[in-house]
Amino acid sequence: TTFIDKECNATYGDSLWKCLFGAYRLQMIKTPYLLSQSQYDNFAISMGVHGFYDPKPDLHEAGRAWAEHYRRQVLEHLPKPANGSGSAIFSSANYMHCTISHPHAMMFRAGGTSLPELLARWLLAPSREKATGRYLESCEGFNCGGTRSLDWRREALAAARGLGE
Repeated sequence: TTFIDKECNATYGDSLWKCLFGAYRLQMIKTPYLLSQSQYDNFAISMGVHGFYDPKPDLHEAGRAWAEHYRRQVLEHLPKPANGSGSAIFSSANYMHCTISHPHAMMFRAGGTSLPELLARWLLAPSREKATGRYLESCEGFNCGGTRSLDWRREALAAARGLGE
């Protein structure tokens, strides 16, 4: 097909379907990117465990084991951006899918930042070197991801006004 470039064709040959999926294609992307992937992606885990989407983290023992295996796979395969590449990786350990669209996206943390904060820094970075980074949550146990207070808006406004609490 004309949609598969020569590099991907040469890399995957008889498995060209891999050229259509980000997990396989990512290593070939030259443009700086910001990737967000939850270590406990609730869509992937609930589909793998239950066979249907369930946003609640109500997993039985075997389901928790499946989720921990999924997390190990995510951590093993997340890219490590080359120095100065301009790419950034964000991966929280929250049972969450599509973090950026969650109404409280600012409260989910990884590597000391939230995804919206990282996105702003990445977009405004003065150089590729300043944009490059890897922000991973390294806590132990299912759905262990760090969060900020739900009052983050009030706290941020107070800090911005110099009224810190």
